[in-house]
Amino acid sequence: MNNNVRFPFRFFLTTFIWSWIVWTPLILGSLKIIPVSDKLFSILTIPVIMIGVYGPLVGALFALHKEKGKGSSKNYLRSFLDFHLGWKVYILPIFIFGGSSFIA
Repeated sequence: MNNNVRFPFRFFLTTFIWSWIVWTPLILGSLKIIPVSDKLFSILTIPVIMIGVYGPLVGALFALHKEKGKGSSKNYLRSFLDFHLGWKVYILPIFIFGGSSFIA
């Protein structure tokens, strides 16, 4: 095992804190521990779940910011919009998805 690699404690802590802070009122409302009307509960269920799902992203950006400094999160997110790929990368999904649709 490589001893130079640190356990990503900051990532996991931030991920769980974010998700559970967002989801706890929803869980307590569903168990009738806190009073929430059924109409309000049905309206807020999906949006609250969707906000809580971003816990790993928040944890990753926070850990990246703490470890590599200011601007590293922005550079990381910008790397997802890098479209300087070869032509093979664009043709391959067309053949895979088109071929599987054709076969189906």
